[in-house]
Amino acid sequence: MKYRKKILFADFYGKIFILLLLGALAFLLCAGVFYASDILSEREFGLQTEKINILNRNNARFAEESIRQTLSQADLVLRLIKSDMETAGYISAERQALLKSLRDSQSFDQIAVADVDGNLTFSAVPLQTQLNIFHREHFQAQIAVDTQKMYIAAPWISRATGTPNIFISRRLNDPQGKFSGIVAISLKQDYLDSLFRKLELGESNFITVVRRDGAFLMRSPHIDNAEIKPDQYTKNHVGFDLINQGAMSGTFVINADRSLVGVTRISAFKVLLDYPLVIFVGVTKEEALRDTFQLQKTYYLIAIVFSVFVLLTFLIIGWLLRKQFIAANELEYLGSHDKLTGLLNRYHIEESIDHEIARSERNSNPLSMIVFDLDFFKQVNDNWGHPVGDSVLKHTSQIAKRLLRKSDVFARMGGDEFMVIMPETSCAGARVAAEKIRSNITENPHPQAGLVTVSIGVAEWRTGESFGNWYERADDALYQAKKQGRNCIACAEDDIGIS
Repeated sequence: MKYRKKILFADFYGKIFILLLLGALAFLLCAGVFYASDILSEREFGLQTEKINILNRNNARFAEESIRQTLSQADLVLRLIKSDMETAGYISAERQALLKSLRDSQSFDQIAVADVDGNLTFSAVPLQTQLNIFHREHFQAQIAVDTQKMYIAAPWISRATGTPNIFISRRLNDPQGKFSGIVAISLKQDYLDSLFRKLELGESNFITVVRRDGAFLMRSPHIDNAEIKPDQYTKNHVGFDLINQGAMSGTFVINADRSLVGVTRISAFKVLLDYPLVIFVGVTKEEALRDTFQLQKTYYLIAIVFSVFVLLTFLIIGWLLRKQFIAANELEYLGSHDKLTGLLNRYHIEESIDHEIARSERNSNPLSMIVFDLDFFKQVNDNWGHPVGDSVLKHTSQIAKRLLRKSDVFARMGGDEFMVIMPETSCAGARVAAEKIRSNITENPHPQAGLVTVSIGVAEWRTGESFGNWYERADDALYQAKKQGRNCIACAEDDIGIS
């Protein structure tokens, strides 16, 4: 029986080992799924970011070309007016007609000429009062040095029109080359915004135009230039970090802590060669990678569902294995034990006996057998019925079992006959144990059947003796106890006197 249990346990733990091995492989597979999800997500992030970078660069080129054409047109007008003012001292009728058509184009707002003191001497927009622009940036920038270049000033709300404009100016000189005033054109921010909106920018896309010194000119969609701090671009902008290193174009990611609007953006920039301007184009990372984020969530969801499925599968398999083991153990128990008393049955006691005999031979230790049955048990069944008879058998076996050692092997041989194998016990020692069993059974009557007695036979195993012969001698001793009047103990004749 113990051998069969070992096989049962070995089979169970073998299955558990295989299950754990498969579980480890499944864990590695799940980890691989998560890793693959990360790889795929990173790949998608990379591909999508590159697409956004290409789009930003294309938008930057479009914005560059739009601004260049607009500024070239403005500079042409400035040169023509400058030529008239420096040669003739007035603007010709032909030029004034050009200025009118230019204003009608909705790209430019005010076109004006100011003298050396900043007073407007000509205005394309009718003025109610005399205006002086002496302290304006685009006027002051032309006084000190004649750079012979067009100057682009930061946005200012025109007093003539009341709209935010970008003022573009050129210096006027007298015949001696001294400063004599400026000619200026105001470029509408709304006009550039309308050009940029042709790109159909997304909700979070933007195009920003700044000067090389960091001065903010305009942004589409519009942002109040009051929100832009002085020198914010030059001091706190990743794009200008690259420009200061000599880059004329490029892409970058600006984190929320360095962003002017407090969000992380994927951006591109383009430095204009002909004008001191820089164009920034970008989109929020959240919007740009929205689909990729969703795809990443899908990958992780698949990985989680797969992991949960694997976990549940192994839990179910483990539960089934446990249930199988319990069932097999119960089946093994039922096959080797008496259903009524819970003792070993006669078909499985031989395995234990063979084991004890082998151990006794190996260690040269005594080994004894006790065989007993109930006296007049048939009368119990006849008088009280078989259910009471079964109860008497359980009652008797429980008393005997309490008196035996854990090392003793106790079995029901059938009917009312029981057997005890006592390792490392001589015939004399077995007789003492048998007497305890007999007396305790006698002293503890059954609640219904009353007094119950047993007759006991004892035999000590002899070296080389077979189980069959040994049992026969113990059974003969039991027969002798019956002949002696029952409720007593008899030892095998050959064992009498053995100590």
